[in-house]
Amino acid sequence: MGARLAANNLRRVPDLSERVVRNVAVKTAGRFDDILEEFDPATGRRLRLLIADLKTKRKAFRSWMAVDGQLATYARSEWMLDGTEYVPGPVHHVDLTEGVVLQMPSDGSPAYLRRADLARGWEVAQLARRVHDERSYGKSAERHALAVWTPLAARATALRRSGVEQ
Repeated sequence: MGARLAANNLRRVPDLSERVVRNVAVKTAGRFDDILEEFDPATGRRLRLLIADLKTKRKAFRSWMAVDGQLATYARSEWMLDGTEYVPGPVHHVDLTEGVVLQMPSDGSPAYLRRADLARGWEVAQLARRVHDERSYGKSAERHALAVWTPLAARATALRRSGVEQ
């Protein structure tokens, strides 16, 4: 995979692999595989940092939505574990529009790179969070309590007694 990265002007950033991150915005944590540096081949100068994830699926992905969402969540993580403490995470350092999928098929086929759409992936990650929260609310004791039918007149009387205006 190193040769494939170099051929695409990419290299791994030392000490920035297999890091645990925390994304407060979508209330999740995970472990990204790598942060890659894209460089100018003429000068060796860093152009940008990219979040990357290794996939070993034998067949091509039917949908990239989950992959884009996963990498976008890693890239937008506010915190990253460094030893035993959290430090500012990838969101402060990496490109937030695209990432790299390092595809190494488990059947021994040649490795290849694919682009992750982090802008769309972030929309997907936020939507997934909202759906998860709504489903949780639908199963909650709070929502269950609201399911008991009370005639409108009885509710109006109860509200008046409690001093709440309609």
